[in-house]
Amino acid sequence: MARTDGSANTGKGAGGQIDQANSVEGLDPASLEAILLRTERSTSFEHLIYREAELDEVWRLLDEALREARHNGVQGEPIELLTSLKAVILKAHDLVGVDSDPRAAAAELREGLFLARKYSNLRP
Repeated sequence: MARTDGSANTGKGAGGQIDQANSVEGLDPASLEAILLRTERSTSFEHLIYREAELDEVWRLLDEALREARHNGVQGEPIELLTSLKAVILKAHDLVGVDSDPRAAAAELREGLFLARKYSNLRP
C-alpha cells in the first residue's frame, strides 16, 4: 500500500511492526508513542486486533501502577494522572476494538501521551 509520503507501507518503521502484537515495555511516553504510531498506521482488521491486545497490556500495567501507588500511600496528582490515563486507554481500546476507528483511537492516544509525559515528569 502506498503512503502519502510516497514510501511503501511495509509495516516496519517508526513505532515497530504493525503486523503483529508488540510487547509493551511500560507506561513510559516512548512505549505509548510507539503504540500511537502503530495505531495511526493500522489499516486492517488484524492490525486492530494487535493494537487492542497492546492496549489491553497498557491497561494491565496501569492497573498495577495504580494499585502499587495506592498501597504506597501516593495521593494527589500522580493518582489523578494514572486514573485519567486509564480512562484514555479504555476509550482508545474501544475505538480500536469496538468502533474499528484507528484514527480516532490515535487522537485519544495523543491525549494519553500528554498525560504519560506529565506523569513521567513527576517521578524521580
